Amino acid sequence: MIGLLIRSSIGIEMDAREIRAVELKEKAGKPILRSWGRLRFEPDTVHDGMVQDPHKLGEALIRLWEMCKFKNKKAILGVFNQGVIIRKADFPKVPDEKIEGLIRYQAQSYLPIPVDSAALDYIVIGEYKGDGGYRSEVLLVAAQLDMVNKFLEGIEQGKIKLRDITVAPLALLNAIPASNMQGTVIIVDIANELGSLLGVIDGVPRFVRGLKLRLQDIVDPMPLPSETTGLHFTGEQLASLNEALYDEIRYFINYFLAQEELNRIDKIILSGCGSRIQGIETALQESFGVQVELYDPSTVLFNLGKNGENFKKQASDFAVSIGLAIAGLKG
Repeated sequence: MIGLLIRSSIGIEMDAREIRAVELKEKAGKPILRSWGRLRFEPDTVHDGMVQDPHKLGEALIRLWEMCKFKNKKAILGVFNQGVIIRKADFPKVPDEKIEGLIRYQAQSYLPIPVDSAALDYIVIGEYKGDGGYRSEVLLVAAQLDMVNKFLEGIEQGKIKLRDITVAPLALLNAIPASNMQGTVIIVDIANELGSLLGVIDGVPRFVRGLKLRLQDIVDPMPLPSETTGLHFTGEQLASLNEALYDEIRYFINYFLAQEELNRIDKIILSGCGSRIQGIETALQESFGVQVELYDPSTVLFNLGKNGENFKKQASDFAVSIGLAIAGLKG
């Protein structure tokens, strides 16, 4: 008897506080949660999304793999920090096999760092007809090589093989169904350290920037979801959070709409550990007058396994990891 092919994929994300990972397996084309876990870092392992001590990172990875009993030794890593630069660019439309060479040749005019000191990637997000013919719209990604190499060193010391490194905010698109991203949508990932703002039109990413607000500056240490299902802030803390978050989101929305020549957004989706803050959905909905959705990324998984209820309580913290792992199953 021939059994169904079952393969797995692991997504990893991290901040100054901890490392989080999810292993998904695929059965009959559906993603299933196999294992997951989070592990506190030793001090000074990671700061502002950058590796400070590759040896400590390697030790954390070894412990995490043992704790979670991950079967796969290959993983996809999501990164987002000041060493990652994302620019919207446009280039003459050329055949698919030539676009990578063209982008590498012309990328320098869009970047504030030398191309030869960066790892480049891109996503084609559309095309339009200009005066000189058709042009391709691209999200251009440049990651400083020194920063990337620190991650690679830590991954190697953790005895893990890296399948890919990708931009963490873009991985969120794999964890949210396309039906949830129709129209003009702003995805706000509120993190303990470095979050993100992602502007999406009909499921296509158009603009990305970092979220300056850090929860650890308001509540430190942040409680784990295993300690409490939601995060309860004092009235003063919630007011401080709402003010800072409103200013950043409003600035992002105004800039995004101006760039895209639009006049309104349709929805805000909240992700990350900050989406568990009690009252944040209502506060933002009242501030912006649009639908605000607290998205649960566990809903894209067909089966959560034996410990599913515990995972569901903290799934928002694993949104990037889920997106990375789903990308691995697709690839």
